[in-house]
This record gives sequence, structure tokens and C-alpha cells, in this order.
Amino acid sequence: MAYSSVLWRLTAHIFTRI
Repeated sequence: MAYSSVLWRLTAHIFTRI
């Protein structure tokens, strides 16, 4: 489940960048 959290965090970062 930790991996999912990291993935979600990365996606959120990319979204914020856009």
C-alpha cells in the first residue's frame, strides 16, 4: 500500500505543476 501512496503523491505533484 505504501507504493500506492507514493504513486498518488507523485501524481498530485505533477497535477500541481500543470
